[in-house]
Amino acid sequence: MPCFLIILICFKNKHMIRFLFFSSMINLGRVDSFSCTPKGPLMKHHRDLLLFLLMLILVPLAGEPKFHPFGGEFNSFRVSLGSPIFLLFLLWIRKIPLPAAGLATGISVVIFRGFLDTFDGSTLLTGIQGHLPTGFYYFSYALIFALPHFDKKRLYNNSLQIAGWSILAEIAASIMELSTMQLLL
Repeated sequence: MPCFLIILICFKNKHMIRFLFFSSMINLGRVDSFSCTPKGPLMKHHRDLLLFLLMLILVPLAGEPKFHPFGGEFNSFRVSLGSPIFLLFLLWIRKIPLPAAGLATGISVVIFRGFLDTFDGSTLLTGIQGHLPTGFYYFSYALIFALPHFDKKRLYNNSLQIAGWSILAEIAASIMELSTMQLLL
């Protein structure tokens, strides 16, 4: 019933059709009557799609404030906030396979960083080639993290396992990134 009052106050007589639509959807059980948000399989798919797109935008942005722990040959190896943000999205997204999410995130990070390198005077292709190991990092992180098949409805019960697997994935993916750096660069 609170949803009826909110819609009535917000839209008044101007959008009576929208009010009737929401009231009929509430009666059919397709809209949550407390929060006035649509529910059902279509909205769950849109939720995961929105989260996926947010991941593709936020992980490259979160990866930019960084520090470089090594010098010399491995000076392009960086530690940043991209990995923890990526882990949160991997735990949050339910319908998209984790290796596909890792591959897409790796591609978006490589393209984003390659594009940023063009501001320093290098070409986009050179920038992309320089950041390919980072894309491989995100793909291998998601691939390793997908191995245990966590029940995403009961994440709080698996918190120690999630912590252990995320540490393992971080270490293994960093080793893969450094190995790829040595091979490609």
